[in-house]
Amino acid sequence: MSFGDIGSLNHTNIPCVLDFLKQRYVKNQIYTTAAPLIVAINPYKDLGNTTKEWIRRYRDASDYTKLPPHVFTCARTALENLHGVNKSQTIIVSGESGAGKTEATKQIMRYFASSKSGNMDLRIQTAIMAANPVLEAFGNAKTIRNNNSSRFGRFMQLIISHEGGIKNGSIVAFLLEKSRIISQDENERSYHIFYQFLKGASSAMKSKYGLKDLKSYSLLNPNSVNVNGIDDVKDFNEVMESLKNMQLSDDQIDVIFSIIAGILTLGNVRLIEVADAGLTDAAAIHNEDTGLFRKACELMFLDAEAVKREILIKVTIAGGNKIEGRWNKKDAEVLKSSLCKAMYEKLFIWIINYLNSRIEPKDGFSVFMGMLDIFGFEVFKNNSLEQLFINITNEMLQKNFIDIVFERETKLYREEGISSAELKYTSNKDVISVLCDKGRSVLSYLEDQCLAPGGTDEKFVSACVINLKTNEKFIPAKVASNKNFLIQHTIGAIQYCAENFLFKNKDVLRGELVEVIMASNNDIVKALFEGQIIEKGKIAKGSLIGSQFLNQLISLMSLINCTEPHFIRCIKPNENKKPLEWCEPKY
Repeated sequence: MSFGDIGSLNHTNIPCVLDFLKQRYVKNQIYTTAAPLIVAINPYKDLGNTTKEWIRRYRDASDYTKLPPHVFTCARTALENLHGVNKSQTIIVSGESGAGKTEATKQIMRYFASSKSGNMDLRIQTAIMAANPVLEAFGNAKTIRNNNSSRFGRFMQLIISHEGGIKNGSIVAFLLEKSRIISQDENERSYHIFYQFLKGASSAMKSKYGLKDLKSYSLLNPNSVNVNGIDDVKDFNEVMESLKNMQLSDDQIDVIFSIIAGILTLGNVRLIEVADAGLTDAAAIHNEDTGLFRKACELMFLDAEAVKREILIKVTIAGGNKIEGRWNKKDAEVLKSSLCKAMYEKLFIWIINYLNSRIEPKDGFSVFMGMLDIFGFEVFKNNSLEQLFINITNEMLQKNFIDIVFERETKLYREEGISSAELKYTSNKDVISVLCDKGRSVLSYLEDQCLAPGGTDEKFVSACVINLKTNEKFIPAKVASNKNFLIQHTIGAIQYCAENFLFKNKDVLRGELVEVIMASNNDIVKALFEGQIIEKGKIAKGSLIGSQFLNQLISLMSLINCTEPHFIRCIKPNENKKPLEWCEPKY
């Protein structure tokens, strides 16, 4: 029992397992085996058990299975399987926000980076390890649950030397929460990089980019500027060093921060209503903000007149003739917000692609070590489209886990001469079906409404209620049933509010604005939308966010299913982020 294997308990019912985890947790024993899982409980303090000495202990032990459970146990098992049978492996790190996934992933990466020989060319490894602070700065944010919450999914492919040490790698980022760039809930922040930049920039940088006080920017929630336990200035210096370690030039780093400053500046540009072109609410830029608008476009390396035209002037084609009108203020605000979101998301992806161009193997990946750092199920007071996507991802991962466990148990039954017909397990196939099936699911009805003339959030919910009401996994809401609905997920019923579902799923950056970005005289900005098919004046079926997300998720699961998986399940013991506190009602 001292080594913490749940399988060694006399009774493995839920109360016994939770009590066992609690007893270990209060003794600072945060890792427990529950084959095929390693359970990792967030200690909310440094236990000193992830040092180089600890890495060496697990890496060099002749029989590491006799050591206490650790994320390093999982790392070594995966590594031995990778090299022993020459089969790709994936370590899936999951858990709810604040459970410690990002930290567990970093520790496993440190284990892989440790080399027995010490004779490696460390340039690629340094670039890969340096990416962590940058990815966190651009992709993590303070939420009500977690001060350093990953707001994107990350899958890494690594080639690891037999002697230890990372030779090559590649990173895929998906499902960045773009709505956070424009607004944040109370007591939450936007992405760390904004606060790091505004607090940590030198006086020369502040002057060059025209930076103001943090509370002067309308895109940033003024009530959550500072966070306990986070030193934005220190983190900014680390990000600057990391960008250089990723082999970015000073000019490239300058462009990155210029774009960030431009996004913040554009957010402060006010649009007003004027009477023009037959509209009483035609959009116009507030006179006082015209200089601010030009400055924002200059910082983003965009032609100010061309951006202004696309945000304010509406062009329609009738009988082969172009007719110019005006966007109303509401539509223009959407276009302005879409530009801010697109510039940020594409910049984030550009940074990752730049890193990949430096670290990927020339001949591609044949056998690799995969690492998936993924957000767990999310249940908030108000669950929107972002939470729906996150929870669909978790259902897919849950299915993968169930299939693996069932396959292993079936094999054990066969070896013991027991009929596998007696093996019962719960599948989540029905909930995946109601969420994702073609033609008859929540995502398909959302896509229908996005493409239909006059489609609305209410019509989307109505279509779901009419067509899915006989499915026990879809539950119409009792309150505000025109916009709310519930899904019976694996972890329980979760209610979603469909307000802005259509807007978020379209993410309406018009093709004309993309053309303006691609016409930039800056090479980085020009490359942000490289390879993207431009559809003008209409929304293409495959361009909707839900379609892109599902295609990406299916590709990811196909890749993972071709590997041997290992699971680390991170658990959050309390909501107060306090060491040694165990919240019983949470479970």
